[in-house]
Amino acid sequence: MAKHLRYPPDKRPSFQKLGVPCPFFFPWKELVHQWAAAVNAAHSGDREGTGEERPFFVLRSRKVTRRLAALLTEENKERKRLQGHAQTLEAIRGIHSAAAETGVDLPRALVCVWVACCSKGIPNRFDSICIPKADDLSTESPSDASAGPCESLHKVPRKRKSGEKKGAK
Repeated sequence: MAKHLRYPPDKRPSFQKLGVPCPFFFPWKELVHQWAAAVNAAHSGDREGTGEERPFFVLRSRKVTRRLAALLTEENKERKRLQGHAQTLEAIRGIHSAAAETGVDLPRALVCVWVACCSKGIPNRFDSICIPKADDLSTESPSDASAGPCESLHKVPRKRKSGEKKGAK
């Protein structure tokens, strides 16, 4: 934050335009509350009338984490490409069955991951990693050389100087 404030206002990045709500801290509570609302909306029929709110937890089941790792590792990507989606769906069913055996509530599990860049660039401490929506991926053509979908700049209302009026040109 101190380094950011050292720059003159016209040389600082506009975090509002870039769509970054929290550039200097991790909003973990806000993220967990948003995810909880999404999970509760998706699974509202499962626990109707119970009124219980189950907390999130860190997934520590080795059986489930090993199956997740096997599904997402680099060696598995080539095999998945050759065998198609049926093998991937079977692996996902295996993860769900392993979770059911160990009594793990998968929608409420937090999984620690390590992210490595595939192309140029180094992620910094407060960089955002976003999951693209289905329509983002459908509009992206496979021939594009870009790294993926890119969010457009947000409109930020311009601050009026004290001498300017609303109706004045």
